[in-house]
Amino acid sequence: MSVRPSPRASRRTSALLRQIIADEREIIGAGEVLERLGDKGWGLLVLLFAAASAVPIPGMSTLAGLPILLIALHLLTGSRGESLFQPIATREIGLAKLRHILSRAAVLLEGVEKYTRLRPGHVIGRKCDTRIAAASILLASILLMLPVPLSNLPLGIAIAMLAMAIIERDRILTILAWVSAALAVAFFAVLVKGYILLIQGIAIELV
Repeated sequence: MSVRPSPRASRRTSALLRQIIADEREIIGAGEVLERLGDKGWGLLVLLFAAASAVPIPGMSTLAGLPILLIALHLLTGSRGESLFQPIATREIGLAKLRHILSRAAVLLEGVEKYTRLRPGHVIGRKCDTRIAAASILLASILLMLPVPLSNLPLGIAIAMLAMAIIERDRILTILAWVSAALAVAFFAVLVKGYILLIQGIAIELV
């Protein structure tokens, strides 16, 4: 006899991914995937691009930062229908390839959910928490695209944590994500100041 999942379990992101994986169609629309996941889908996209920003390839942080910035703008404006990602939403995806990616994402999220399931809730409110996270992601993505050496890793980690906060809606994780974003921005400011002092010192030596 099969056991029907509880409403709480069915709302877990990993469970939503498993439902998409179990779809027997060969092709699915990208818009449908995002619609099924809701705001969690945008969080997953941010998480993927944040991971890409950590790849040690010149210019990768800039390439990853732009779509992160657009997603943050989308979440901030709360736009529906006329999405910034309308061209992507109308595309169709082969489920054979998508299942492999979603399966790995589901396994990762199931591991995270073991630690977040006991603390569901919001710090201020669902919409407010999401928009604070989106505003933080927007700022971090702008900084991420700037050519400042050694800044992409802390910014990428902060963005990833903010994305997980959007996905999991765990109030403790949300607070930790906000703190990580503040620390990443502070670290960025210290780096910039240090580079300015270094350049000034070199200029003085040359004079």
